[in-house]
Amino acid sequence: MSSFPAPNARVANMMRRMNYEPGSGLGKYGQGIVSPIKVPERPKHRGLGTVGAEKEGTPYDNGLPSTDPWTNKWGDGWKAKRSYQPRHQDFEWGDADGSRKQGREFCEEILAKMHQQWEAALARQDDQETLELVIKATSIIEALAVIHEKSTTGELAAGDVIWEFTWLKERFPEAYKMHRVANAAGVVVAPLVRPMLQKWQPLLDPTLWLDVAAMLKNTMDDGSATSPYAALINDTVVPALKVSGWKATDPEGMLRFLEPWEDMLPPSTMQRILEEVVMPELTALVDSWDPRSLWDPTCCHPQLCPWVRLAGPLLEGLYATVRRKLQEGLQGWDTGSALASNYERVSPWKALFSPATWEEFIDEIGVVPRLAHALLELRVTAPRQNDESFEKVIMKWAPLVRHEDMVELLEAYFFDRWQKALRHWLVSAGRPAGEVMEWCRGWKRLFTPELLADERVLARLEEGVDMVNRMAEGKGIL
Repeated sequence: MSSFPAPNARVANMMRRMNYEPGSGLGKYGQGIVSPIKVPERPKHRGLGTVGAEKEGTPYDNGLPSTDPWTNKWGDGWKAKRSYQPRHQDFEWGDADGSRKQGREFCEEILAKMHQQWEAALARQDDQETLELVIKATSIIEALAVIHEKSTTGELAAGDVIWEFTWLKERFPEAYKMHRVANAAGVVVAPLVRPMLQKWQPLLDPTLWLDVAAMLKNTMDDGSATSPYAALINDTVVPALKVSGWKATDPEGMLRFLEPWEDMLPPSTMQRILEEVVMPELTALVDSWDPRSLWDPTCCHPQLCPWVRLAGPLLEGLYATVRRKLQEGLQGWDTGSALASNYERVSPWKALFSPATWEEFIDEIGVVPRLAHALLELRVTAPRQNDESFEKVIMKWAPLVRHEDMVELLEAYFFDRWQKALRHWLVSAGRPAGEVMEWCRGWKRLFTPELLADERVLARLEEGVDMVNRMAEGKGIL
């Protein structure tokens, strides 16, 4: 088109917007003609199309360099071969483990398979589905050819390779999976990235590799536990964390790495980090913990809590040690002060233990009998309640024991004595009904919401209110 004046400027502009380069041929590979069709003289008794054709099947030569990917990338020999024979080269200097050679050979194997499919597709271009297969195969071939060339010349750069594989997966996700191109990506990319990852200090700069890891996962992860991506992360991240010097007393130091990386880490890697890095430190912490310490009797609890979501079942073994140490370390239960101090040691662990384990533990340390003893020693006085143990000790323990056990304790050791104190006050003092009613409401406010939701508890408290109302109405107390 550049050799002749454009017959239509609008058409020329449209062609430029479609990336047409003046002077080239039309078609995917620029195979269209650029010179006017010549009309040679046809010999007598010869059919159309015989002039200039040296042999059947020779394509028209448009005078431009061929843009067929296989001719340009690999030479004319590709089209003459029915099956591709991979080229093997000796190990290169600086490639002692053969990873670069392995990468080339893996790419050559993929290329050979893709070339066979490409040739087979070209041989049966009879429907749209076949044409799409040709386009996909050609694009994958071209990208792998670029990677192979750079690998052969030593110009292979991780960024270029990741970009090529990312483009392939985004453009042809089904073909990418079908031809297991993720394996090729792993073989080529891993040796380039591994040395850099091995120098990384994850706890000092947790998010340094995060964006790159997302691209690596996209191109190298096939969803299996043995994917190239999983192997790369397992071989680099776990060893780096092992030598990081992390201690369980600083849970945030490890969580600052794990939380942003949670979606990037393969499940096998996360499991290894928990089992080989986190759990040994937590075990050592629990083993050294002394619940009898006056300085901090719950010192290992804040270090275990952050790991409940991630480590879950792995912590069960530690909980058994915690229970044993708590039973051994709890101070005497004979006084109200000991009951209060032991509450501070025991209560934080309820959120970590399973319901069944917690109930078993409460039974083992004998909480219910000691609460019964505390209720028996409670002095209910009116008009002023001087004994604060009901609020500060008994009701604090109430959420930690079985609801049924707590209701039975109140029925057996509290409500009768509470109503007796109220009746004595109403009969002997003749106090105003408003003051007495406020005394009843004050006691009600001390109960936990769970207890107030129980009809039995609420009924006993309402009996006290009825006594006040009857007294105010002059009906007498039953």
